[in-house]
Amino acid sequence: MVEHRHDMINDKMGKSSTTDRRGGWALTTGRNDPCPCGSGKKYKKCCIDKDPEHVKGQRRGLAELLDQALAMAERGQITQSIDTGEEIWQVIQQQNVTQVTAVPALRSKLRVWLSDYHDLLHNAMYTDRKMAGRCLNFIDGVLVRFKDWVSEEEASLRAARGDALFLMGNFVEGDEVFAALHHRYPNDPWPLIWWGDQYNPVFRWALPQPDKAVSLYQKARAMDEADDGIRRRWDDLMAWRSQNGIAP
Repeated sequence: MVEHRHDMINDKMGKSSTTDRRGGWALTTGRNDPCPCGSGKKYKKCCIDKDPEHVKGQRRGLAELLDQALAMAERGQITQSIDTGEEIWQVIQQQNVTQVTAVPALRSKLRVWLSDYHDLLHNAMYTDRKMAGRCLNFIDGVLVRFKDWVSEEEASLRAARGDALFLMGNFVEGDEVFAALHHRYPNDPWPLIWWGDQYNPVFRWALPQPDKAVSLYQKARAMDEADDGIRRRWDDLMAWRSQNGIAP
């Protein structure tokens, strides 16, 4: 997250000596190591018979796109970064990259980009609801493809998935996502807070059901009433209810 024999040395260790045919990979990549192309397959079952320059070119191309997307986001070129991210995602699928750790040279960049791109899509969908579908598709793809990275970000990814479903009008499925998150993290107030946000009329994008928001926030407050995020939401919602003539 992946057999061809020429002259071999250290065969028990699975190291190839064919430096003339394999370039630098032969000295560094064992037959049973993850293939440097990023497929997640073992080297012997993937690119051992391919021209290493071609595969290294693919890797360089992905690295350049990652650099471009990250630099654009840093400069505030959000639309351009998102468009480049779409190209990156297509390359990842074409090259069947299935593990962040599969290509050591790209590991750090890919991890940062996955997190940044998820955040960009998540933020963009609140001003352009059409982005919700792109965000949902990306998250679903990441959850399947990059299991070695997902564990670091799973709660955030699944919450964003629920957000996208609500913005798309899929309220039942969205409820199921947040209910599952709460079930998985029963002692963490944040799945309840994120769930309550979907019904909080203070948020203009929400499905306004203030009583449901109150119920979910109350459960979160029972876990950690001092949390700033909970307190702000509660106070804002109570102010909204007062302004609209609804008894606390």
